[in-house]
Amino acid sequence: MLYHFNSATKRPEFNIFFILIFLFCLNASGQILFEKGYFIDYSGKRTECFIKNMDWRKNPTEFTYKLSEDSDLKTGNLKNFLEFGVYNTVKFLRHTINIDFSSESISYLDYKREPNFEKKEVFLKILLDGHASLYQYVDGGITRYFFKTNDNSTEQLIYKKYIDSNNAIKENMEFKQQLWNSLKCATITIEQIKKLDYNQKDLLNFFIAYNQCIDPTYKIIDQKRKKDLFNLSIKGRVNNVSLMTNSSNFEFGNPEFNDKIIFGFGLEAEIFLPFNKNKWSIFVEPTLEKYKNKNTFETTSVSTGKVKLLVDYTSIELPIGLRYHLYLNKNSKLFLNAGAILNFSSNNSQVEFELDHGTYPSIEINPSSNFCFGIGYTLANKYSLELRYSTNKDILSRPSWNTEYESLSCIFGYSIL
Repeated sequence: MLYHFNSATKRPEFNIFFILIFLFCLNASGQILFEKGYFIDYSGKRTECFIKNMDWRKNPTEFTYKLSEDSDLKTGNLKNFLEFGVYNTVKFLRHTINIDFSSESISYLDYKREPNFEKKEVFLKILLDGHASLYQYVDGGITRYFFKTNDNSTEQLIYKKYIDSNNAIKENMEFKQQLWNSLKCATITIEQIKKLDYNQKDLLNFFIAYNQCIDPTYKIIDQKRKKDLFNLSIKGRVNNVSLMTNSSNFEFGNPEFNDKIIFGFGLEAEIFLPFNKNKWSIFVEPTLEKYKNKNTFETTSVSTGKVKLLVDYTSIELPIGLRYHLYLNKNSKLFLNAGAILNFSSNNSQVEFELDHGTYPSIEINPSSNFCFGIGYTLANKYSLELRYSTNKDILSRPSWNTEYESLSCIFGYSIL
């Protein structure tokens, strides 16, 4: 059976594919996963609950919780609670503090060395709790760090970029002086502080060292580390490929081909993004495929009235895209991805013509780029099954004769790393 692709005709299997994506999106929007946590109200009462863990990229102003797994959803905010947390993962503590909201973008730096403080009520993320505690605030493109000791109230560690009178970019690194003044201990030297950068890694390591200096018995309560941030998988695929041609002046007309099943294999590297509970990832999947098909068609351009057309196309596809994961439970998840595909053909990929009398030069294949959309399922972080649609690409890229090559693929994956 031959398929004609135009604005009025669509393949039924592709319609089913997009229906599956639509159902996935409905499921994703309705799915809510809660984890064991707690909150503390203004009276100091601690309540065990289940909190929707959003793996917050920026500091929240509210959170969603349930008192039991089957109870109704409730919302907690700055007006009602002093603290909340998800066990072994994250904790937030309410503060009313002065925050420097100076822009960190070079285009918007001002000429003041001093911070532009504003008083604000916020939930600060607790990075380290101890004799000296370290907190973090992230919002609107700014990142600020705060600290508190047994002797001092919570205050911001000051770091600010600004422009001086000579229009040079300078740095106010007062946070180093703050640490030297407030966190003195025998093993802490001024040289250690001078080497610090204003980032989570440096400051967290410094506060750990200080707490262990003050109290050798001090132990760090490890939070859950993000695991499986990189995944390497072997991929095998079965492709249902359709090819048609379209030309306004090609002498042999517009030959069409039957759909064909071909096979391919590749290797996928997937990097998970460190936010939103690792639900987002970037993938790259170089894949080798070979498409070979032929068709005999009638034409008035040759005396016998028939021409055999042979397409021999060996390709390396390089999809690069973004993937969203929906965790169903600890062992399984759904995913939805989209990406762009860079296409490369081998040197011997070509379109050949076979005529009873005479010859016609072969045409070299030079594929264009295209896009892909997929929906799939992963089991035990090892096995995956995906249905992927690759949009039309022109494998000839000739001004007088273009092609529409598209595929619907069933992709099997096995994680090796």
